[in-house]
Amino acid sequence: MRRPILALVLVILALGLPAGAAVIEITPSDNFETACESLGPGDELIVHGGTYSFSGRLSLTQAATEDSPIVIRAADGETPVITRDALQNIINIEGASWITIRGLELTGGGDGIKIADSSYCTLYDNHIHHVGGVGINFKPGTSHHFVVEHNQIHHTAGTGEGMYIGCNDSACIVHSSQFIYNWVHHTAGDQGDGIELKQGSWGNTIAHNVVHDTNYPCIIIYGTDGNDRNVVTGNFLIRCGDSGIQAAAEALVSNNIVLDSPANGINSHDHQCSTVNLEVVHNTVIDASPCMRLTDWGGRTGMVLANNAIYCPGGTAIRFASGSGSVGIAGNVILGSVEGATSGWIDGSSIAADFTDHAAMNVWPTAASTVLGAAANAQAVAVDFNGTARTSPHDVGAYHRTGDTNPGWTPGEGFKDEVVPVPDADETPEAVEPAPDAAADAPADTSADVPPADVSDDGPHDPPDEGQGDGGEDSGCGCVIVQ
Repeated sequence: MRRPILALVLVILALGLPAGAAVIEITPSDNFETACESLGPGDELIVHGGTYSFSGRLSLTQAATEDSPIVIRAADGETPVITRDALQNIINIEGASWITIRGLELTGGGDGIKIADSSYCTLYDNHIHHVGGVGINFKPGTSHHFVVEHNQIHHTAGTGEGMYIGCNDSACIVHSSQFIYNWVHHTAGDQGDGIELKQGSWGNTIAHNVVHDTNYPCIIIYGTDGNDRNVVTGNFLIRCGDSGIQAAAEALVSNNIVLDSPANGINSHDHQCSTVNLEVVHNTVIDASPCMRLTDWGGRTGMVLANNAIYCPGGTAIRFASGSGSVGIAGNVILGSVEGATSGWIDGSSIAADFTDHAAMNVWPTAASTVLGAAANAQAVAVDFNGTARTSPHDVGAYHRTGDTNPGWTPGEGFKDEVVPVPDADETPEAVEPAPDAAADAPADTSADVPPADVSDDGPHDPPDEGQGDGGEDSGCGCVIVQ
């Protein structure tokens, strides 16, 4: 309910709010849907603790401004739970701008939050779980300049992605947005990727997220159609279904830690685009099968594999299914076999000798680790997984060792602590001298003969206004597991 006019005037004067702005407080006895849809530019809706249930279609369509944004937030120290039946998404944001949603718990419904044709919005510190579809779903239309930060998403359904960003074949796109410091886990449903960034979406940063226990890849990205590249950096990924990271094209993949994926650690192949202009540098990948499956890399433009710690003892560390001609390979440290290349790495000692305690997810380099000072300096990125500045001689993998103990966040299940600002798409390692094509000398890899799964738009489509959220639109991530 709205506060009396005199009280609103006093609040506006005290807080310096824009003229006409209101601070509105509601409790579970009020109608959450009506309160949200009634907000105007500059309004702040404070949602007190308790459970809010509604049956209508909640759609935020307001065009607020940078000077007069709309804020919907939990009351300090309280947890409002927003729920509804499965006939519709919990919150729809459509054609809106400059809206912040902060501190809400969303459960039930179709998608948790579905976004279309919106811009300059922030989703911060929300808890989205046990929904009937995708956690946060960006489609249709073009959305841009979103900040999706410090949200926990788990126990999804339908297609089941934690975040679904864009559409197949560039049918809708998201650009110039940040997906940072989120905790995504136990995604379910038919697919259940952790964070999926679709073809044609560009200039986005996926950084410092913790993603684990997914059905499909923890992070999957496609290409940008020649626009500004995407950046995937500083993420902690464990027990990922299919792949820790699947990356097709036009991206920097750096400073990520991928542990204990039952299939691929990092996987890359043509997927709605040709695999080009992809730099995979300073990642730590331990125990996958294989650690890196790099199909369709041979003879492609702008492909770099440098300064990675790739440890799959007794298995395959790197598999170039189509050879590695024109690929820049330098400064890697590996355990395991390599197929399709002949140089660009040295052998590590052992997981136990080179990392502090892999079983406890502590892959801080030991004092005698093979990764120390072994990187190709020209391909070093500026900071490491912790945001610590890298200095020469550069260390291989996600960390730059500065002492006996890790000075940063202790990896585990939960939110990653905040570090320095994330790098942008302009942080580009220098080119590596391409490796010779070793395909002729490499063992045969049957994965080269297996086409990617169908990624046509044959899945569910948008429902009518009162229909259930449709989740992701495709029939799979296009991943193929071949041992």
